[in-house]
Amino acid sequence: MPQIHRFFHNKLASEQAEELVQDTFADLRKALEGFRYDASVRTLVFTIARNKLNGHLRRIMRERDRNADPGELSLAAIGTSPSERIARKGKGRFLLSALRQLPLNTQVMIELHYWEEMRVAEIACILGLPEGTIKSAISRGRKRLEELIGKMEDGVGDGDLAGTQSRLSEWAIRVRDEIESR
Repeated sequence: MPQIHRFFHNKLASEQAEELVQDTFADLRKALEGFRYDASVRTLVFTIARNKLNGHLRRIMRERDRNADPGELSLAAIGTSPSERIARKGKGRFLLSALRQLPLNTQVMIELHYWEEMRVAEIACILGLPEGTIKSAISRGRKRLEELIGKMEDGVGDGDLAGTQSRLSEWAIRVRDEIESR
């Protein structure tokens, strides 16, 4: 499932990402035994992936003697780095750089909504939050992301970044496809 690979590779180094992908699918096998199909299997897989990511980040933070909820911190603050194939040149580096400055839960919501084209109800199920909370968090996150990208546009003057505020959905899909092609 390329979506799960992308989910982890956007946030972690390749080795760590691959380990969590394998752990996710190992847990999925166990979870399917008692699965009641109240939600889609896709939702179940992303729920497991998110839990694996949070557990991994908690371990990193414990090793650094930091006591905080990883979902409330940005990946930039936690100090993880995306896989090398994503961090290379390309339009994706700007969007990923901006995403990494958002709180992790907001980053996950935006990625699931724009890159995985999930409905708010599915995201709410994955994160265990009310739909209204998801809608407002995506809206606030998108505005913050647009601000961050705007600052990059000012600093870089890159024509590829121009107008991203009005085309975030299209741009996210292009970046997703660029990442998959590497």
